[in-house]
Amino acid sequence: MFLSYCSLDSDIMDIVENSLYNCFGDTINVSRFTRDVNYRDSFKKYMDTIKNHNFVISVISDNYLKSHACMYTKLVN
Repeated sequence: MFLSYCSLDSDIMDIVENSLYNCFGDTINVSRFTRDVNYRDSFKKYMDTIKNHNFVISVISDNYLKSHACMYTKLVN
């Protein structure tokens, strides 16, 4: 599961992620940039991994629409 969101909405995504693990337990693997992208890692490279996931959850907020990640997605597609 690839979670796409703005870092300003991390609190909401914590709730979403916890709910996913409560429903599916260890049968689900959740990707979040706040955990999976380390200092000096390529954010673009991480964003390109979206195609390797079976499911994507996007929280579309005002923050998200103005974020770099959202702008990148618009440029790629």
